[in-house]
Amino acid sequence: MGYIFQVVCSCHLPKNDKKIKDIPEINSPSGKSIKRTFYHGIGMMDYDDQRSREIYPCYNCGNLTVTRNKNPRCSNPKCRRKVDDFLKQDNSLKCPYCKKYDMELEKIGLWD
Repeated sequence: MGYIFQVVCSCHLPKNDKKIKDIPEINSPSGKSIKRTFYHGIGMMDYDDQRSREIYPCYNCGNLTVTRNKNPRCSNPKCRRKVDDFLKQDNSLKCPYCKKYDMELEKIGLWD
């Protein structure tokens, strides 16, 4: 059980990236661009060891990773560096895409 989070930031996806082909920009109710949606928390399979799914940014490649590992690594196979918690300034998080302190996690629901 846990929350479903939307990761939002005011930056836009890079249009010159060959991997991104005409992905439409979707905005959240706050007007920021939605980057990804994640499940966060502990499910029935995770109940024995009590390790929850956590969201980690990689400031090297710009990827967001969800993992239960104690020593998390970036899920991008070309990067695979160790990742830490988000860098914070006031109430904003540092965005791994644009490197500005404008990212937020919006709760959009619960999962079970």
